[in-house]
Amino acid sequence: MPTKTAIISGGGIAGLFAALMLVRSGGYAIHLVEQKPQTGGLFGSTVFDDGLEYDSGIHYAIETGNAEIDSILFEDMDQTNWHVFCASLPQGNVFGGRLNRESGCIDARTISADLYAQGLVALLSGGDQTGPFKTLHQELSTEYGRIYAEEIYRPVMRKLTGRELEELAPGSHRAFHISRLIVLPSLPARRLKGLAEYDRRIAYAKTADGSSSIRKYYPREGGIGRWPKLLTRRLRSQGVGIHTSETIKGIRTERGRVTQVILSDGRKLECDLLVWTAPPIMLARALGSDSTGERLNFRGVLVLHYLFERGPAVPNLHWISIYDEGAITYRVTLYDNIRAETRAAGLQLTAEVLCDKRPADVETIADRVKNELLTLGIISDGERGRLMGHEWLGNAFPIRLAGQMSSETAASANGGLRNVVVAGHQAGTAHTQTDALKSVVTGLENVGAHNRTRSSSR
Repeated sequence: MPTKTAIISGGGIAGLFAALMLVRSGGYAIHLVEQKPQTGGLFGSTVFDDGLEYDSGIHYAIETGNAEIDSILFEDMDQTNWHVFCASLPQGNVFGGRLNRESGCIDARTISADLYAQGLVALLSGGDQTGPFKTLHQELSTEYGRIYAEEIYRPVMRKLTGRELEELAPGSHRAFHISRLIVLPSLPARRLKGLAEYDRRIAYAKTADGSSSIRKYYPREGGIGRWPKLLTRRLRSQGVGIHTSETIKGIRTERGRVTQVILSDGRKLECDLLVWTAPPIMLARALGSDSTGERLNFRGVLVLHYLFERGPAVPNLHWISIYDEGAITYRVTLYDNIRAETRAAGLQLTAEVLCDKRPADVETIADRVKNELLTLGIISDGERGRLMGHEWLGNAFPIRLAGQMSSETAASANGGLRNVVVAGHQAGTAHTQTDALKSVVTGLENVGAHNRTRSSSR
């Protein structure tokens, strides 16, 4: 029988994984607290009256390459109910007004020929200095050369973050997965990527030139929200208490440890271990403080869900990133291409718009996005469609400013409490799904809550 109690704040994938991990380790009665009506976080899906499901942007269930993590998260996946993608996922991007259908990476050859050539020389000649850097501008100018930093990264990062390169902390571009540039045709690019110092900066000319052994999963029916629902059902069947539409409003401590949490409905739960995957500022407030030191800035996303009459004008691509500063659209998800075998009538499409605050006039933005998709050829001329609905995600992308240390991380946000783990995307150090999941493993190991032999994952 469990002799201790673990409380998990946040029902996104990191929180669900933490609960599953503690179930497997044994010894804990587990309670998971989620402020929304359902679990899933960014992996949730919205179901409309006609049964169509839309995701909060492009998301897959992606294996991490860590045997232990993958055995916990993907044991119920099968090809009967899930599309399984083993190759690199087909994606495109827009930069310099051009739609690249062969890669999601920005192509430096889009800028003027003389600047491209000068920039290529600088990129190939640099990269031997690995830091420490004080600003993103310093890092990119060293890694990619001044021309590519100014002509490519400055306008792109200004669109993505609303900030100049000099304002941003080193590594900020990695949160948007734009650390590699297309600079050469297929053959020389493949050869140079055989060298580590170039591989981290140079992209394949085409996605098809590379390979991937990591499996990606997407439901054959419905949206990616089916994944957290599957994990939640498993947790309930194993006795985990799932408390939705709840938050942790208070925390009691004694001798450097959390002893009790108080829920928003007044219930009190004894606590031997607290795993926090929700925004760390909420942990600070529950502890009776309004600050954990320097706070992370976040870029919000307005998520727009459309249904058009005809199928996609751009076949095969799962999503398209739009990096042109003059366009308000950031990313487009083409569901019909992801689940081609079970596509719905018409075209389901989700578009994301990056914003600093919740927009007041959603309809005007939705019309502008539709016009941009038409201009770029993502939807067909004369296409008629309608906006099915929208979502606002206020904490979508953490933006770290120059001079900020790794604020609101486990080192600063847990207040020095020995039985608190701060992990996941909201902690500000995990840029990818894999990073977020591995941060849970590391955090539990650091507090001694996960002591099983892990030779399979070494």
